Amino acid sequence: MDRSLAHSIAWRAITNWASQILSWASLLIVVRLLAPADFGIAAMALIIFPYLRYLSEIGIPATVVTFRDMSEDQLAQLNTVGLVFALAFFGVAATLAHPLAAFFRIPGLAFVTIVACLALVPQGFRAVSEGLLNKEMRFGLLSWFEAIRSIVAALTTLALAYCGFGYWALILGNLLATLVRSVLIVVARPHRFAIPRLSTIRKELLFGWHVLVSVLAWSAYERLDNLTAGRVLGQAALGFYAMAWNLANVPLEKVTSLVTTIIPSYLAAVQNDPASLRRYLRTLTEPMALATFPATIGLALVANDLVPVAMGNKWHDAILPLQVLGLYAGIRSIVAPAGVGDPARSIRYGQPLGNWRYRVWLGRGLPPDRTSALLEDPENHRHEPTGVRPWPATGLGWDARDVAGDYAPEMEGAAGALAFCPSGG
Repeated sequence: MDRSLAHSIAWRAITNWASQILSWASLLIVVRLLAPADFGIAAMALIIFPYLRYLSEIGIPATVVTFRDMSEDQLAQLNTVGLVFALAFFGVAATLAHPLAAFFRIPGLAFVTIVACLALVPQGFRAVSEGLLNKEMRFGLLSWFEAIRSIVAALTTLALAYCGFGYWALILGNLLATLVRSVLIVVARPHRFAIPRLSTIRKELLFGWHVLVSVLAWSAYERLDNLTAGRVLGQAALGFYAMAWNLANVPLEKVTSLVTTIIPSYLAAVQNDPASLRRYLRTLTEPMALATFPATIGLALVANDLVPVAMGNKWHDAILPLQVLGLYAGIRSIVAPAGVGDPARSIRYGQPLGNWRYRVWLGRGLPPDRTSALLEDPENHRHEPTGVRPWPATGLGWDARDVAGDYAPEMEGAAGALAFCPSGG
């Protein structure tokens, strides 16, 4: 199985980075064609999308991977559940679109949100098919589908931006890419539908509910800053922040996605063997840190020079959030994978770090009294986490001392880089 895992990661790496080259080239052109406010509008329109996506899927792909002995009839019932939930939560999106537009004080945002959330339908339709492809470990095929999705998104966004579509280029590019990938997945692994019977899929739905709660909590924690920045500072400031977030997380996502999209299937296969779980986690997360720490921290250090040269002077206000988020992204790379078996603890561990990223950003442009309030220690607030929680993977026999030893080279290198380049330039 180790050889299969290495082969799957290799396929994912090749397709990821091949498509990423085109995506980067497209992005460098798009940022010069669109205004920061366009990116702000797109970020606002997509704020509720992740939550509704998780609700519509109700953890079905993870359920299919984990419950390896499900019958064809049970899978067919889950397929129907996924489609019905997708349609239902698209209706919820349409209902929430106008209150969201009123919250941000942008009337035209309602229609943009409805169009963006159309992607819920194909994602719900493909839930069981994608789970089956992951369960069968057909990661080479899934990697090609992801590469095609990235290419379609990049080319569509670039073409529409060049034609003057503004923020619609970002919305429609993502929508078309999602539709294409969903069709490819369903064609590759079709499955029939059946009328759901709660008595036969109760256990699977309960597991899906647990998955849903954990990913909803994580998504809420990650996107609170977008909601706050958009409301307090407006669409242009949110555009700067959203761009900084995307840039800071490119190295992280491209490296960690090699593992996080593949490893659950392998962990499910050894879910009753703590020693194997621990071995896989330690083997995979250390190389992830070795790759992401230099990339994300290096990005933070060169942000002063990189942003004006690559994106133009109009993106100057993205420099500070990019510096903060670049430092933060390296830590994120090792938190999520280590939460296997206890996602809630992973969320609690990472949240104190996450609180600071939007506090620093929101502090810019606010009166001194409000800025100081934002930058106070989280432990002074009862409604916020107090201190750093235990390392999420402790239950697997991998405690904080092991982590300190495993990641010592990466952290020493990061500290050295920061010490020699304190100005970030």
